[in-house]
Formats: sequence, structure tokens, C-alpha cells
Amino acid sequence: MDTGSGDKSNADNDLYLPQTDSFWEIGKFNRAVKRCDDGNKLTTDLVSMIGERAELEKAFSKMLKSWSKKWSEYVAKSSEFGSMTSAWKAIMGEADASAEVHQTVHDELQNDVIPAIKSWQKAKYVKSMMHIKTTKDFDEEFKRAQKPWAKLYVKVDKYKREYHTATKALKMAETQENNAKLDGSIPQEQRTKVVEKVERSRKEKEVAKSKYTEALQELNRANPKYMDDMNEVFTRCQTFEKDRLVKFREFLGATEKCLDLSSRLQTPIFQQFPQTIKASDPDRDLTWWSDTYGATMKMNWPIFEEYSDAQRTLSRRGKADIERENPVVVTAIRSSHNGPPGGAPSSSDHRLSTSYVNQSPVPPIRTTQSSVYPKLDTSNASNSNPFDESDDDDDDDDNHDKEKSTTNRSSYGGGTSNGGFSTVPPYPANNVQSAYPASANPFLEDDDNIDSLSPAHHPSHQSPTSIGGSSLDSSAGVPVRALYDYEAQEQDELSFKQGDIFTKLEDEDDQGWCKGRVNGRTGLYPATYVESV
Repeated sequence: MDTGSGDKSNADNDLYLPQTDSFWEIGKFNRAVKRCDDGNKLTTDLVSMIGERAELEKAFSKMLKSWSKKWSEYVAKSSEFGSMTSAWKAIMGEADASAEVHQTVHDELQNDVIPAIKSWQKAKYVKSMMHIKTTKDFDEEFKRAQKPWAKLYVKVDKYKREYHTATKALKMAETQENNAKLDGSIPQEQRTKVVEKVERSRKEKEVAKSKYTEALQELNRANPKYMDDMNEVFTRCQTFEKDRLVKFREFLGATEKCLDLSSRLQTPIFQQFPQTIKASDPDRDLTWWSDTYGATMKMNWPIFEEYSDAQRTLSRRGKADIERENPVVVTAIRSSHNGPPGGAPSSSDHRLSTSYVNQSPVPPIRTTQSSVYPKLDTSNASNSNPFDESDDDDDDDDNHDKEKSTTNRSSYGGGTSNGGFSTVPPYPANNVQSAYPASANPFLEDDDNIDSLSPAHHPSHQSPTSIGGSSLDSSAGVPVRALYDYEAQEQDELSFKQGDIFTKLEDEDDQGWCKGRVNGRTGLYPATYVESV
């Protein structure tokens, strides 16, 4: 029997094949072949599932960071203080750490697990044209193993149908024969034909039975080889699928390891998190508040102070607010004996002044607030005096103004202004800063503002570098040498180092500043920081 007739017989006899669902039936191996295609699809779906989980981890990490940033900024600007601030920040710190953990999970899934799956899939499920090569190979091998047995099976089915047809025809002929014997009206010739038909049907049945039996025996003899061939191909299918299952177990295990946060949460920040919350101490916070802003604060109560003309505040025009917060006090040393006529300094005075030439001024003292205990804004109630009286005696106000102006104006003069005592050349300023700034004193009267004094309250003084001289020519100037380093605090000031030589353009003003030029830049500098060349 040729292939064409066999395939045609297979198609024509499909209705006569037994309706079973066994793997050994013709064409039922396609489920094993389809499983290979399903494995490729499952691999693609696994990549999609893990990828979606990775994106969820990334989105959650981003949300945690955004939440932490929002509330960290809130806590920084809020009125919370003390150890409770640390407890607040611990919550945000845990969120930041958790965000990093979930971002790490995303990175490991995207960079380790998914690429490994894709690489394995590409090597295992090799595509050939529109099909997977392995699937096509299995399908062809199953068909080759089943084809010989399928031909015998179709032959058995054909002879079986012929045998059943012959048996049915014989029974009909025997029925007609019995009816003819009982009916006397049937002619003898017709009865003879009925008998001959019965004999012919009996012979056809025997022939069909013989063919059917022989075909069935031949099929049974082919069953072992058929089963061996089919088992060989099926075993390879099982091995192919087992490799997929083993790999899937590895991939899912790697995914589980990435998603397991138990080991990641053993870092110090997660262990310290509950301890930080428990460490908050309300009593300690209240004590700090009372010491810093409350009834247990230290107070510089007013004491009797003797008048001194040896101190003044180095100030600038238009810098009243800055000077209140960080005043620089310059002290002039006067000799204890009468100097020579004309105000010339004595030898002892000269030695005293030169001993300070190389001594750097002490920088202003600045206080810094703790990050745990922030500085509160008290500017709203710093300039009002609840006990200020508008009907104070004018003489008292004048005396008070004169006393403050005497303390803050310059004590550097060109001649003798203190009973013939001569002044010593300038030396480093002593950094004496008030522990209670005027801007924070609610009892300071408006007339006490030093910057509001009229020019009549400030007596004229001469620059120590231009004794007996006149104002300088701003275009030429005179050379001076820096005694100390100075860093500009504002844009209109000059910066220089000790030993630098630059040009002084104007003499010292009534607030202790000179105008000069350094490297082509014109600005202001403290008069006591330089000496004439």
C-alpha cells in the first residue's frame, strides 16, 4: 500500500477509529508536542510576571522616598524639638532605608533574574522560521514512529468493517430463507435463489473474518516496535520538559530570594529604629526648652559699669542690624605716663605696639544651635519695650545717648585728647561681644539705637595713619601694609592677607573704616588692620 492511499484511507476512516483519548491512538502525540510550545509561552509569561513585580518594587521605592522627603521637610520647619525630633526623623530614616531595599529588589530582578531567564529561553527554544525547531523535530519523529503502525491499524479497521458487514448480510439472508420456507406461495425457483444467497453470504463472512483476524494479528505483532519507537521520542520530550521545570524552579527560587526581605532588614538602621523611638525623653526635652527659652534661662542682669573711653564698636554705615548680632570691639591702649610734647610715642609705647604686629585678631564669637534643638524665631517680639515711657526726662535720654556714643565711637585720634596722653599705634582688636544683643532686648528704648545718633554726637577724629595731614587724593592714595588677614563680609569690603601692600584712598571715617584699592578693586577695610609703609 503506497503512502498516498494510506493517508487517504486514514482520512476516510477517521469516523471508524475508536473514540479514546490514549496517547497511543493515532495523532494523540500532538499534546506532547504542544507542551514544548507551551513551555516557551510559559517562559515568556514568567519574564512578564517578574518584570511587573520589579516595576512595583521600583514604584513603591519612589513613593517611599517622596513621602520621606515631604515629611522630613515638614519636621525641619516644624516646632518639634528635642528627642522627639529624632523620633520623627527615625520614621523617615526607616522609609529611606526601606526605599533602598525595594530599589535593590527591583535592580536584582531586572539585572539578574530576568536576563538569566531570557538567555536560557533563547538557547532552549530555538526558532526556525515560524516554528520552534525542537517542537517541529518532535512532531516529525512521532509521525515517523507511528506511521507503520497507523497503516496496520487502518487495515484492521477496514477488515473489521468488512467482517461486520458480511455478518449482517448473512443474517438477513438466513431470515429470508426462513420466511420462504414458511410461505408456500413462493415459487421453488425463488426459494433456491434464497438458499444460494445464504451460502454465498456465509462464505463471504468467513473470508472477511479470516482477513480481519490476520490483520489484527499483524497489528499485534507490530505493537512492541511501535511502543518502543514512540517511547523513545516521548522520553526525549520528557527530558526536554524536565529541563524546563528544573530551570523554572531555579528562576522562581532566585525570585523568592530577591523578594525575601528578612535578611535585608537586619541592617543597623532597622535595628536602631525601635530604639530611637523608645529613646525619646519628654522630661529631658522640657528641661532643655526651659533652659533655652523658658524660666531657667540665664540672664545678664544689669550691673554697675564704670565709664571707659578705651572701647568702641567697629561699625559701618548702614550695617546696624549686622553689628547688633556680631559687634567687633576695638580697644586702644594708652600709656600710663606722660609722653613727649607733640604727641610723639615713647620708646616703651613703641615696643608695646610692635609686640602686637604679628598677632592675629580673635575672630568674633558665633554660637551655633544644635540640630536637635533648633533656634526659635523670636524676631516678632525683640524690638518692643512693654515698659517704655514716652514722658521720660530729656536730660536722662541725652546722658544715655552720650554714654553709648562714647562707648561706640572711635578712640583713635591724631593728637593728644586725654590730658596730654599719647595714643599707641593700632594693635589687634579685642573681640568683646555682648552676651545679650540689643536687637533681642525688649526693654531697649528707641533712642538707644546707636545707628540713629546724629552726627553731632560723634566728635571728629583723625586717622592714625595721617596725623597732622589732610584728606588723601582718591586717585593716587598712599601705600599701606596689612597687619592681619581680613576676609570681606560684604560686597563693598576688601579682602587681604597679612603682609599685603595696597593703596589707601581715603582716611579713616568716624566709624573706623578706610577706603582703599586692592588689585584694582576699590572697597572698605578696617583702619586698625593696616599700617603706613
